Order: sequence, then C-alpha cells, then structure tokens
Amino acid sequence: MAEAASAESAAPYPKYLDWLRYLSAFLLFTYAASKMLGRQFTLPPEIALRPLLRRHRSEEASHLRSLQVTLERSEPSSLGTGE
Repeated sequence: MAEAASAESAAPYPKYLDWLRYLSAFLLFTYAASKMLGRQFTLPPEIALRPLLRRHRSEEASHLRSLQVTLERSEPSSLGTGE
C-alpha cells in the first residue's frame, strides 16, 4: 500500500523545469566565477543607457509630466543637497 502512494507522489514533472534548473545553475556559476575573479558584467554606455521598451509619445509625455509634478511638490531638503 505504501509503494502505491509513493508511486503516485513521484509523478514526472515537466521537462522545461529541468532546463530552468540548468539555466539557473549556469547563471549562478557565471555570477560566482565573476565575483571570485573580481570581474563585473558591463555593457557599453550606448546600450546601457537605452530604455528597455520604447514608449508611445503620449505615454512618454504623461510620464514626464508626472515626474515634473513630483519634483515640483518635493521639498528642496529632500533632493539630497547633502545638508
């Protein structure tokens, strides 16, 4: 009876989980290796400063307006003047 219960609980899991596990192990290995070697993953500034997604102009304008309102509302002491 116990063997039947353990056979039911040992159902095979999807193959993509194996690949995710391998990818995670590889990324962890490369991260640890770079830390041990004292290297850092870097991108050229042209690529690093680009936005990930291109916004529509209307979305970008509304985002800039909301940032402007936020900056106008903030106090000068909270802007990091160092005092």
